Amino acid sequence: MLNRASLAVLAALLAPGAPLRAQEILARALDLERQGRFQEAVVAFRTVLAREPASPAALLGAERAYMVLGQRDSIVAMVRRALALDSANATAHTIELRTARAMGGDALAAEALARWMAAAPRSEAPYREWVRAMLAVGRVDEARQAVGLARERLGDPERLRPEMAQVEAAAGNWVLAAAEWRSAVERQSGLLGAATFSLQAAPPGTRDRLLRTLTEADSTNAARRVAAELLLGWNEPVRAWAMLRGALPGAQEQRSAALRSFADRASAQEGREAQRVAAEALETLAATAGPQDAAGLRVESARAYAAAGDGASARRILRAMADDPAAPGGAAGTATATLVELYLREGNPSEASRLLQQARNRLPGGEAERLWRLVARSWIRTGDLDRAEASVAADSSLAGDEVRGWIALYRGDLGRARALLRTGVRPSERESAAERAAMAALLQVVEIDWLPALGAALLMAERGDTLGASRALVALARSGLTGEAEVLLLAARYAELARDPSAARAIWEDLAERHAESSAAPAALLGLARAAAARGDVPGAVARLETLILNYPESALAPEARRELNRARGLVPRS
Repeated sequence: MLNRASLAVLAALLAPGAPLRAQEILARALDLERQGRFQEAVVAFRTVLAREPASPAALLGAERAYMVLGQRDSIVAMVRRALALDSANATAHTIELRTARAMGGDALAAEALARWMAAAPRSEAPYREWVRAMLAVGRVDEARQAVGLARERLGDPERLRPEMAQVEAAAGNWVLAAAEWRSAVERQSGLLGAATFSLQAAPPGTRDRLLRTLTEADSTNAARRVAAELLLGWNEPVRAWAMLRGALPGAQEQRSAALRSFADRASAQEGREAQRVAAEALETLAATAGPQDAAGLRVESARAYAAAGDGASARRILRAMADDPAAPGGAAGTATATLVELYLREGNPSEASRLLQQARNRLPGGEAERLWRLVARSWIRTGDLDRAEASVAADSSLAGDEVRGWIALYRGDLGRARALLRTGVRPSERESAAERAAMAALLQVVEIDWLPALGAALLMAERGDTLGASRALVALARSGLTGEAEVLLLAARYAELARDPSAARAIWEDLAERHAESSAAPAALLGLARAAAARGDVPGAVARLETLILNYPESALAPEARRELNRARGLVPRS
């Protein structure tokens, strides 16, 4: 019985005017199915089958929709009609077999299978479908028998190699499965992915024997590529790359696809070995690619070498590109920028500066300014503020002002820093903007314009000495400085970063006791609560959190304190 929505669909499909083609109706049916409108989808699929009873897509779509609706038996009449027109229709037989198994078990399924075999006596499709059905319910022996029967009746021991491989894998016979997959991929290289997926689950104790089976002396490159993919999946990238290099396809398109796939998989793994083999695969791929593609691949390879800790190889590739007058448009500039960034990651702003000076005509203005700002940041981390400032002297952008603002801050020129550390430079710099805003807030409460001691302490933190910065800030705060509480809070955060919880706790205790009226007090209480929880002192954590919530209900930290309190009391699960 059709409901109102289904009738509406049917009416639309049969409306006067230019009649819809079956393919158009099928497209509507598939769209309805994707939307979860299965009753309406059924109507559309049936409309297609009324015109093209043997349509595989419509038969399969109707089967799916009826299954969701709990009306699997409704497909039977459509399947029979399709088979009446074409007794060898594999799709119809497959659906009939599945439906028979679901509705009547083995007896009905056996009858459906017999009809399919009789209608297509030279086809392996009925046997393949039966093997899949048996494996799906864990009946491995029956699946193996079905493969044997197929090979016997069809007179070909090579039939159903992939299916037999899956049977042996399901039985835990991994070496036999590898032998079957080896034969299968040698006949059909498109099965490489399926073979890899099937064998990937082999337990460690069987892997060496499995690999020997795939890589025997007479093995083809296809079987060896399966071995390479398996080794990569088992986190043995060096062995995997050695295996793949000796088994690359001869055809350029296939060779490129194999290298690209391997590089992508290796790049996604952690560890320097994986990054290195990814770099080598990309460099190998670049050697035979077109000029434009090769340029991108070489930059990608250089970055992978850098990630692997091999800066020398990364620099070799990038220098060659940067110095190549025949490089395609933009490639030399990209290589130069990447090389500059590499030098900076290695802590070498001097070489980065030299390269930028040489390449000033190769880079667009905006990109050059961006790189000079990175150079300035790197000089700051060395403590050389003069060179940092010189690096951004020609940069009139707001981002350049920001860098100059930090330099002023580290010099202790708080007045200039206030003027330059503006918020809201660009939406893409949200993290930087938050950092600026936090420091701007600190500068507002420290009401003097020149304080070299504060700049020196902040520069310590920027250079990685957060414990030294914490101690310097504590000493400065206790010298009678305006904004003492806010400076102490920053000192506590630096102590945390330095992994000195006792120092952080002492500062928070001081803040909570002597600066209870300050805006820093709630943060101190929250820090003390978290420290107590980390020590297993739940009552202490609860007490601090309750104090925060009761005494500072308007604080922005109060909601977080309530969540922490509920976790401490066991009211919500710990994440």
